[in-house]
Amino acid sequence: MNHRNQIARISLKLLPLLMILIAVWDLRTEIQIIFEHFTFTALIFCINHHPFSVLVLMASPSILANIFKKNGSRSV
Repeated sequence: MNHRNQIARISLKLLPLLMILIAVWDLRTEIQIIFEHFTFTALIFCINHHPFSVLVLMASPSILANIFKKNGSRSV
């Protein structure tokens, strides 16, 4: 049973990382356009048409901080 608990913990830690990767993948063309030629119109378009991806990327520092806590406490 202990082995299953370890696998479940690893899976729970990988889920937010997967969400971040999917958000970046979803925004890849908009990110490329913004880096090539920044306009506020492109930024607003990106936010309006991909709100969940933008939200995930904005929350990613907090998500990663909760995953990789150094004190070892579990935060799920």
